[in-house]
Formats: sequence, structure tokens, C-alpha cells
Amino acid sequence: MRRKHYILILLFLWWPINNLHRLWNSAPAQWVHWYLFNDAAEDIQWYVHDLAQTLSYALIFWAVWLKMTITTRRSDADYEIMVTAIAIIQAIDIFHYIGWHRRSEVVLAIEGLILCAAALKIFIKYRKSIHHKHG
Repeated sequence: MRRKHYILILLFLWWPINNLHRLWNSAPAQWVHWYLFNDAAEDIQWYVHDLAQTLSYALIFWAVWLKMTITTRRSDADYEIMVTAIAIIQAIDIFHYIGWHRRSEVVLAIEGLILCAAALKIFIKYRKSIHHKHG
């Protein structure tokens, strides 16, 4: 399969995955402790909803990332850096939800650092290009 086919599959899958929670629409609430490192309790429908929504966003970002790595021109490199950072954060966020119900300050700090590192990389690259043009 070519990369384009993977992109199309990822873009197709986001919607059905995002709507998995509808299978429990009329079921009575079942409060369970789902999280590995947190004692929060939640109904299965909303656990599946939140997890599927996080996964569906990740699928969209991964599809965009794959597309950008195919067609990236030099002028698009900054977008590729940011989309890559967001795709990494989305992957981390899946495990953040499963483990801590998105309540771990450490994981949030790591995600923030990834985004800041991407922005800093773009800024440094921009400053170097200005310096080379005028230097």
C-alpha cells in the first residue's frame, strides 16, 4: 500500500472511532475505575467517548503529518515541525487519558515542553535565516 492509502484510511477511521460511545447510548450507567494511575470513576460510555475522541484527533493529525512529509517543500518545513509536535502530543494524550484521566501535571508539562520546543526550533531557524540574509 502506498502512503496515500494510509492517509485516506486514517482520515476515514476518525469518524466511526469518534462515535463508538453511541453503542452504550441507552445502557444504564456503569461507574467503574478505568484509569491505571488515578482512582477516578466514570461510566463506560464516556470513557469510550473520551478515549475514542482522543484517538480520532490523533488519526487526523497523523494523516496530515503523513501528507506533509510526502509533499513538504522548504517553505512548509515550519508547518511540518508544528504538526509533528501536535501528532506526538496526541499520541501521548491517549496514554495520558488511559493512565491519569488527563490529570497528570507531569504529562501536561511534557506536552507543553514539546510544543514549546517546536516553536523554539521554528523561531531559531527564522532568526538564522534573517541573520544570513542581512549578515
